[in-house]
Amino acid sequence: MGSLIGTLFLAINKTLHWIFQNITPAWWRWRPSVLGAIPILVHRNILDRENLYPAAEDPPRKGDTIPLVPPTGRPDDGYGTDVLHPTTAAEGSSIGRNCTAVPKSQRMPSADPPVQLVAQRLLARETFTPAGDQLNIIAAAWIQAMVHDWVDHYESEKEEVLDRGEEFGCPMKKFKIFKTKERSAEGDFNSRRTMWWDASFAYGNNTEQVKEARTFQGGQLKTNPTLPDTLPQRPDSTNVVGDHKNSWIGVSLLQELFLKEHNYIAGKIAKRNPKMSDEELFQATRCVIAALVAKIHTVDWTVELLKTRMLDIGMKTNWFGLFKGIGHIFGLLPLPALFRKIGKKKADNKGVPFCLTEEFAAVYRLHPLIPPGLVVETKTGKEKFFPFEKLFGDEGRKTIRDSECAPAQLWESVLKYPCGNLSASNYPDTLRKLTPSDERGKNLPASANIDLAAVDLYRDRERGINTFNNIRRDLSMKPYKTWHALTGEKGFDKDGRDKKTGKICNWKKLEHVYGAAPEGIEKLDLLVGDLYEKKIPNFAISETSFIIFLLMASRRLDADPFLNEYMTAEYYTQWGLDHVEKTSGLKDLLARHYPDLAKPFPKNHSAFKPLSGPEAWTKAIDSGIVDSDFKTIWEQTKQENDAYFEGVLSKKII
Repeated sequence: MGSLIGTLFLAINKTLHWIFQNITPAWWRWRPSVLGAIPILVHRNILDRENLYPAAEDPPRKGDTIPLVPPTGRPDDGYGTDVLHPTTAAEGSSIGRNCTAVPKSQRMPSADPPVQLVAQRLLARETFTPAGDQLNIIAAAWIQAMVHDWVDHYESEKEEVLDRGEEFGCPMKKFKIFKTKERSAEGDFNSRRTMWWDASFAYGNNTEQVKEARTFQGGQLKTNPTLPDTLPQRPDSTNVVGDHKNSWIGVSLLQELFLKEHNYIAGKIAKRNPKMSDEELFQATRCVIAALVAKIHTVDWTVELLKTRMLDIGMKTNWFGLFKGIGHIFGLLPLPALFRKIGKKKADNKGVPFCLTEEFAAVYRLHPLIPPGLVVETKTGKEKFFPFEKLFGDEGRKTIRDSECAPAQLWESVLKYPCGNLSASNYPDTLRKLTPSDERGKNLPASANIDLAAVDLYRDRERGINTFNNIRRDLSMKPYKTWHALTGEKGFDKDGRDKKTGKICNWKKLEHVYGAAPEGIEKLDLLVGDLYEKKIPNFAISETSFIIFLLMASRRLDADPFLNEYMTAEYYTQWGLDHVEKTSGLKDLLARHYPDLAKPFPKNHSAFKPLSGPEAWTKAIDSGIVDSDFKTIWEQTKQENDAYFEGVLSKKII
């Protein structure tokens, strides 16, 4: 009977989805109101049933019997979070899929168009385009911190050389990378990070890392008494607390803020529960911190990313349930999301053991968010520009230790200035000659430098991420039949030039690189499609990225026992539960630990929304505060790319 009802429910949703896709106008599907949520929820019902592919699952540890005894706190490595499937989403477990993977025998990362050509001609930053007044730099740091919480692939010892940079005018002529380590002959992969939303970006991903961060007194984490407001460091100057692979100052600021919040919470809980041991205090506090991270991401960061009333209601309903989620807004949401709420009696994995997915990781390649650097007011009152390479890895830690600005002044900068926009030709040049760092945050030798734009493209192809249109098909979305339909550009002539400006349109550039539609558009890489696809009004991400987000955002909350049946006073303490309830966003943490930083924010202003608009960057660049070399590089890149496309167009070559 249940199977019959489920089949009928899916059929009804598919019928409604077809109507929304083919009959109702697009403007209705994206109405900024409760009505606009109906087609989205219908679509999600389909995704929940058709796009959660089970990942390979390892057997439990020797001697363990299923079900396991429920854990007493969040496991350091994630093992046993799900007592029926203890290895799922744990450190070293398998990454899943939302869409059909390219078969291993057909994966050709070096196929045409070459990744270095795509990186230079379609991704490279030609001018810095800020994210308007929607997202600030700490919002960019936040999502990197979350990715450090969620997923990271292992590398193998097999090398691959990308050596066509000189041919295409890339900043690196050639470089080598290590291929992704495969889990099995089928071409699937494991994550070295726990995939549960467990705040591992702040604690680490295994017992060794977590132990190193703890004091083992009062449930507290280590601090840095030598340099207040910074992370504690080892003798080799690497940071102790949290995940630091390929990290930068923005992520470190967030890690240190949550270190402060952890110790604040542990102190409050200890005061109210004097008989609790150090271990009990630590575990309760970590539960609270992880819930705060999930809540801030859901009802604060995401609301700014998808800045519409419809998604504001949707994300708050996702966390609070219908009545608190809607608040003062009157409306009606359809089942099954009607009574969705954090803290349900039982986690719901939709019949598929929880893990994150390759497509989810791929759409979170949001590197255009990274700005050229930080404009910081120093202790002398003068503004100084710190380029991004001085904020990353070894140089970033040195900047915090030795610079003439305090951490609070760095915070002022990341709260004030917009981050980069997720759009065409805005991939940071600094990341295209990047010195990566290891798991401790220590820089690798210069021989390991990479062009990250090319690597991003290579990794998606290597890992079997399907092409843009095939992913849309798998997600029950219409594929694009023409390039200009994808970009949304209008008013162009037969040569693909804008009739007003005479400039070559983005769709024509895509056609030059990938080939004419329909064949060429079927080759389009997911990353490029996400950056070139026309945006839904007020969305910072593409529609295709949003649909994958739509599927996985609720799943991370629904499937986690620590956000459902374990979200009780037994695990959190009553004070901890109340603290999660009372904290509404990142601004609350700033008000607790950096009260002066919170003062400039208006009452309903998110800490992820910049205090200044894009004009702040225009002023900093035009006045010379930002190094003039940046502007020179952008202009040179644009000139070279314009010349390339003009040359192709004049020869009528596609």
